[in-house]
Amino acid sequence: MKMGDCEYIGDYLISAHGDYSSNGQRGQTKGFSRLNLKIIHAHSHSPKLHNNVTCVGVTANLNQYYNRKGLSSWAYAHSVIHNNGKNQLLVFNDDYTLSGLI
Repeated sequence: MKMGDCEYIGDYLISAHGDYSSNGQRGQTKGFSRLNLKIIHAHSHSPKLHNNVTCVGVTANLNQYYNRKGLSSWAYAHSVIHNNGKNQLLVFNDDYTLSGLI
């Protein structure tokens, strides 16, 4: 895929990394929720749901050189789009066991 390409699974836009939003603004889950779209993005690395917008977590090591100071809301999380069109956010513990289903 190239920057700007749109890819959907069902009704969910899955090609937006989440770093950019409309009019060149920084992408944020709350801002994306103002659009009339179902979006799954990842840029903030912190799992959250807001209206029809899902932000998945991170899959890489949670301790990166640029986030070692202070607290972090980063977590391991993935999104699953089921055959019935529903989206589910899976949140994992550090040992990759499920910590919660949202």
